[in-house]
Amino acid sequence: MLLGALGGTNSSALRLMIGAVIQRYEQRLSSIIEEAQQCGEMRTTIDKRIAARLFIAAIEHLVFRALIVGDVDSIREAAPDAFKSYRACMEAN
Repeated sequence: MLLGALGGTNSSALRLMIGAVIQRYEQRLSSIIEEAQQCGEMRTTIDKRIAARLFIAAIEHLVFRALIVGDVDSIREAAPDAFKSYRACMEAN
């Protein structure tokens, strides 16, 4: 999606750079999720990498939808409910 937003570039260097940024973000989120699991705030039955990817996917969806409908402000409106739903799925019982 990001590459499409950048004009559908075929630049290998750009793809590698974006991939590295996303990978670092995913690793950082995985670490935060692991800490939350150890503290009993998140379910331990959920794979931390999958949980991180789902969080990133939710953000990407909000951005994608806003770009498609041409209303970037809709992200601010939809984000709290998206996060609330994600949190409800991930929280420890």
